[in-house]
Amino acid sequence: MNNKLQRITQALLCCFLLIVFGCETEQLVTDEQTPQTKSIQSAKTWFDKYESNGINYELFQNLEYNWNEAKKVKSEDGTETIIVPIVELKEDREEIWSQKLYLYKLGTGDYKVLLFEIYPDKDVPSDSQTIEGGDFNGYMAAWDLKMGFVRASRFKNNQVIENGIVAVISIDKMATSKAPAISPCVDDMCQEGPGGLGDGKAPPPRPPVQLRPVVVTGPSTGAPVVYTPRTPATGGGGTSPGGFTSPGGGSSGGGVTAPTPVQIIDALTGKAKCIYEKLKSSSSGFENAIKKFDGEFTLYDLKLTINNNLSLNVYGETQPPVNYVTEIQINNNSLNNLSDLGKATVFAHEIIHAEIFRKMLIAAQKGSLDSNNMTVQEQTNYVNSLKNNFPGLYDYYFKRYKPTWNHEMMASHYRSVIADIIQQFDNKRLPRSTYEAVTWVGLGKLDTNLTTIAWDNLSETEKAVINKLINDNFYNGPSNCN
Repeated sequence: MNNKLQRITQALLCCFLLIVFGCETEQLVTDEQTPQTKSIQSAKTWFDKYESNGINYELFQNLEYNWNEAKKVKSEDGTETIIVPIVELKEDREEIWSQKLYLYKLGTGDYKVLLFEIYPDKDVPSDSQTIEGGDFNGYMAAWDLKMGFVRASRFKNNQVIENGIVAVISIDKMATSKAPAISPCVDDMCQEGPGGLGDGKAPPPRPPVQLRPVVVTGPSTGAPVVYTPRTPATGGGGTSPGGFTSPGGGSSGGGVTAPTPVQIIDALTGKAKCIYEKLKSSSSGFENAIKKFDGEFTLYDLKLTINNNLSLNVYGETQPPVNYVTEIQINNNSLNNLSDLGKATVFAHEIIHAEIFRKMLIAAQKGSLDSNNMTVQEQTNYVNSLKNNFPGLYDYYFKRYKPTWNHEMMASHYRSVIADIIQQFDNKRLPRSTYEAVTWVGLGKLDTNLTTIAWDNLSETEKAVINKLINDNFYNGPSNCN
């Protein structure tokens, strides 16, 4: 009897110990996972708010994010990064391209978000088809979920060998709505690729490359994502996939700095320089606008210069892009007649012009917008790309074209953007209505007997109030940049 009681007691003790140690082990595992889980949940909470704030870029609406497979890593530059797989919408499940969402933790507790698309070469071994394998061959593109295309590159042996532009191009679905799989040549001398690029003997520039199809519901058109080469990577390349997905573009594991063929060329002086520096440091809206032209967004240059030969009543002027360079000219002489708020408004106005040109370059997939230098097919592709990627711009530039189309569009759709920029610059010193009134400079009355439709739609009373606010604040007021 005693032996039986002893065995029962021992069994109960063993069960008790197993439960205790099992709970401790489970608690240890839970504790180990908690920082990772908390980081991912924090990123998801932020991202849900971000995505609900306005619609996504047309190509990336209604995406399905696989948060259960999300992971926290360190980007190549050391930034805490959350990577979220996306369940791709594919016509054929055999397609090997993929999408991933990257959320970069900022010091403020916010995040920066980019979507990356990876298009592997189908004819290389499977470990060369993944960006984690150390020998990636194919293409990669980065997208802003709200604004659209950011940058794209072609990779060979895990290194960038070429930079390019990616856009969505409409094609006749009866001809083909399904892009061929990627199969660039292995030989450096051979430059063929997906989309029927020929036998590799064609001289540069190479024709566009169809990367993947876009699933559409319309009866007659398909829309492939198309890559157009722009510039070879200098010095034999240098950027790895890990560098490409870093917040700032990164560098390769070998320590070679990634080529940055674009930049903001700042040749400003005097009052213009003073206002520009204050705008960069005080207005996140202005800073975000110019970032689209800096080394992180690796396709377009922004050049800021002084041109005191502009007419006295012309404060600034944005030139059409030439060889991927958009130049904003500022007249320092004319700035003498403006308050600092007025000067900042000039910069905000001109940066919107530059942003419109940037989107048009993406659509044209060329370095300039001169139709005389485009073939008929290039002009057709340009118009279709505007329609698919920037429908609002297409509406003003083609469907409702008039010589003042850009100012018409800005007057109707960009004044709040300009008001945000100058309100931040001015540290919210004045009522919001004042900043909104000041934005009408250059967007209401364009010339003698020439006004915008948006301005004409205002009542005479509204115009009188706006003109007084412009006189009191655009021309007069604090002026510390002299």
